Amino acid sequence: MKSKLLDFLVIGAAKSGTTSLFHYLRHHPRIYLPPEKEISFFSNEEWFARGWDEFVREFFGGAPADVQWGKVTPHYMAYPHVPKRISDLMPKVKLIALLRNPVDRAFSHYRMAVRTAGERRTFEQVISDPSSEPNATGFLRLGEYGRIIGSFAKHFPSEQLKIFFAEDLEPRPKFVVDSILTYLGLDPSFSPRNLGERYHQGGVRQRFPWFIPAACRISPLWRLWRALPENRRRVLRFWFHT
Repeated sequence: MKSKLLDFLVIGAAKSGTTSLFHYLRHHPRIYLPPEKEISFFSNEEWFARGWDEFVREFFGGAPADVQWGKVTPHYMAYPHVPKRISDLMPKVKLIALLRNPVDRAFSHYRMAVRTAGERRTFEQVISDPSSEPNATGFLRLGEYGRIIGSFAKHFPSEQLKIFFAEDLEPRPKFVVDSILTYLGLDPSFSPRNLGERYHQGGVRQRFPWFIPAACRISPLWRLWRALPENRRRVLRFWFHT
């Protein structure tokens, strides 16, 4: 029997409040979101090759079939091949984009890279050097919303793609959550108990910020990390980043 497909998918943007939105939506009794927010399917070549049924067994094993299944994967907006992959497998899925002022988003992304990826350049150097944006995952290119949303619009009708703004989520979280629930066909009167709480503000809660950049430069440690089963990597990733 084929696995149930997603009812909705939050595609990004990264550093735009998607973690807070994840924590608000996961409390709705008619929604199931797997706790592993960042684990991707359509942009993860290993999982994509293994197939959707395997992904469901790993991350939706305890999900009731009679509720809406969703996933919050903000970096889906980073990869140009992802929209077609989603459309091919889930042509009816409802997409949600949460966007943020692209300047603020880029600077927040840069700060995270300094802490977790060993970025040593200043922000001014990053944005003034065209070679710093070699691919779609660059600090500035991830804020090119017209180009990115346009790639999804080629594969999905307008009624299946809703755009919300981080600048509304912080001062008016209930308005944004109610609007999303209405879009999903769910009762908008539900108010999660954590509504308005902010999560991962600038990533200030990360443990040992020096360790991950250093480990990435040590080949044996990197190979050991890649050899770990995905469930062990999830545990370690969660521990380091909270």
